[in-house]
Amino acid sequence: WRPGNEMKKIDFKAAAAQAQARKKKKGGGAQQEEKIMPTIHTASPVIYNGEQVGILNGTLSEYKVDIWSGAHPVWQGKKGKVILDGSALTKFQEKFGDCSDIYGDIGLEQVKANEELKRKQKEMEAAGLKVY
Repeated sequence: WRPGNEMKKIDFKAAAAQAQARKKKKGGGAQQEEKIMPTIHTASPVIYNGEQVGILNGTLSEYKVDIWSGAHPVWQGKKGKVILDGSALTKFQEKFGDCSDIYGDIGLEQVKANEELKRKQKEMEAAGLKVY
């Protein structure tokens, strides 16, 4: 502040009255738009693969779902076994297959099948045949 400057005194009651007058001019005072609420459907069916698998309340008349807890092995508590030739499990068992009593023997049958396949490929190579 410089010398001689004084703060303006504000009449808050007058400012509030002016704001109310502006609202009335615009028409925003008493007239408010009605809010459109969504319709609530009770007992809406949940449909998975064309079959009803559940019922719930919501804003849609029916729910079509791509995945459902009753159809997924993780939610059912099942442990899926996907064993492929180059999977991490197979690679692990190739390295540590001797310790199967500690780590378990899941995947060892695939390792044995891989060894048999490699043996057959070596025999074919030795015979001069193409190996695929």
